[in-house]
Formats: sequence, C-alpha cells, structure tokens
Amino acid sequence: MVDRTIRLRDGRTMAYAEWGEAKGPPVLVCHGIPGSRHLGRTFTVPARLIVPDRPGYGLSDPRPGRSVQDWVQDARALLDHLELQTFHVFGISGGAPYVCAVAAAFGSRVRRGAIFSGIGPLYLPHALQGMDPVQAAILRVARRAPRALGPLAAQQASHMQQDPEATVRQIVAALPAYDQALLQESRAVYEGLVETQREGSRRLEGPIEDAIAFVRPWGVDFTSIRSPIRLWHGDRDETAPLRLARILAESIPGAQITVVPGAGHIGTLRHLPEAVRYLLEEELHQPE
Repeated sequence: MVDRTIRLRDGRTMAYAEWGEAKGPPVLVCHGIPGSRHLGRTFTVPARLIVPDRPGYGLSDPRPGRSVQDWVQDARALLDHLELQTFHVFGISGGAPYVCAVAAAFGSRVRRGAIFSGIGPLYLPHALQGMDPVQAAILRVARRAPRALGPLAAQQASHMQQDPEATVRQIVAALPAYDQALLQESRAVYEGLVETQREGSRRLEGPIEDAIAFVRPWGVDFTSIRSPIRLWHGDRDETAPLRLARILAESIPGAQITVVPGAGHIGTLRHLPEAVRYLLEEELHQPE
C-alpha cells in the first residue's frame, strides 16, 4: 500500500492509496460510510486498486455542502493526475452513489462497474422504510436538522477511535449468520473492515457531508450511464434495504442485480471473486 496526496484546484488536499498490482487493470474504488483509502486492504485481486478518501475522510480535506455529483470533479482530478484514460469502478455501501456519478460523467472511459450492498436513492419518499432503526434515525436528522448531526457523528467516531475492534464486533454481532461466517473465515475482510472504519472515523466532516448528500437529490443523470454495471445485494440487508437497491438497479440502463440469499450488509463480499471476474473479464482473457 502506498499513501499519496494531490492538491486540487480549489486548494483542498485529496488523499488516496494504491493497492494490488501496480501494472494491473486500474479500478477506482469508492468506500462506504464511514470508510477510507484503507478499504483496499480488504481485497487481494489481480488489479491496481486506487482508493481515494472522499472529502472529510481520512487525510482528505472536507468540502461542506457538496452533492454526490460534485465528487466527480475530485475523481476527474485524480484520474487525470494518474493519466488514466479508461478504468473500472467499484463501490461498496455508501460508495454506490459515487459509482453512479462517475459512470454517468465519464461515459466510455468507464469500462465496467460493480456495486456491493449499495445505498439506494435515499432522497425518495419512504426510502427509510425497512432500514435499521438507528441508521434510519440518523438519516431523518440529516433530512430535517442536518446541523444536529455533529453530536451523533462525534459519539460514533469516539467509540470507533477508542476501541475499533470492540465497535466492529458490536456491529458484526447484529449481522446475519451468513455475514458472521464470512468474517470468521476471512481475517483479511475483518481486518480491512476494522481499519477502513477506524481511519474513516478520525474526523467528522466526511460522514456528515455524505449523510446530507445521500438524502438530497444526487444530481446524477442515470440515463447517461453507458457502461455495464452489476450489483450484488443481500436479501437481509437492513443498512441498505434490498427494495432500494432494486430501484437503483432499475435506474441504471442495462444494470443487473444478483440477490444473495441470507446475506446482510457485509456478506455479499463472499461474491467478490465473481465480481472481479466480471470487472476484468476482457483483461483476464487477453492472450499473453
């Protein structure tokens, strides 16, 4: 893993890390909420993973008032800095809206996209039905009184910073058996989850800015998406209910969704090898 930063046009710092094979096919990875560039440690794949901290996470400066669509400017700056003409895009949980924004904005530069346990359009009426009660309560605050998010975010971040493993164990205990089995079998996934959440919770601006952006119109023109996109989603996911994931899939032209029976918000990662084959199909079948 290599940590790097770039200076954006408006003076903000943007941090990112690269994981995997330096000469492999490039994949832009969009982390969840909270999350960070350390998400890349979760995956061992034959690709060059480029994982930026979104504004207000990890080492990236915040951008108050940003929308989902606004992040496209940051992504463009990073991809241009790396001189990448084409790339794949992958997102998990709260990274899903940004996968859509990038796919819509970059057109044919995006070869394929994959979304795991993606957050759907939370700006729709009744979007919070069927969601975990704590998660739904936070998003209601984001809708009605966004300035009150600070104390809530501070409390959650404090727990994560003081004892990240205990906090993650508490999260895992509430997950379906399918998810718990995966985390017991894969130390890499468990440690990646702990580290990306710990780093993503070191400051408050990112989770707050994301929560507000998610419950407002994203500004994404879904009809502009031309790249193949696939989604994997658990039928027991209460963090990002399947109902909204289906709506998201229906909004993306030609998108396909694979429903994972028994899986909650983390268990879909058991299908990561399948997603890698999908994303990198053309590269993996190229002759030596």
